[in-house]
Amino acid sequence: MDLSKDLIGEVELLYNPAIPKDGLAKPKQRVELYEELTPKSAWIAELIILDNLPWYAGEKRKVKVRIMSDEFKTHVEENRPNLMVRYGSSVIGKLEFV
Repeated sequence: MDLSKDLIGEVELLYNPAIPKDGLAKPKQRVELYEELTPKSAWIAELIILDNLPWYAGEKRKVKVRIMSDEFKTHVEENRPNLMVRYGSSVIGKLEFV
């Protein structure tokens, strides 16, 4: 896994029961990313929140994205697909690259 080039994006946190009332308070969140049209093909990633914490539903935050698969990371770098963010079994947002 090559971490030399970080991907930066924004995610608006959806209103979802999976999000604690107190918001997400940890700067690193382990998530799954998948393309909108292929929800069964998810890839493990880490979102590093670059803005203020806690992060509440309805708020948009800039994040650094670390994708654990070199193959999927290359695909994302080249094609910039629309990616959904899944936390546990719940979709919590859509990743948009800046």
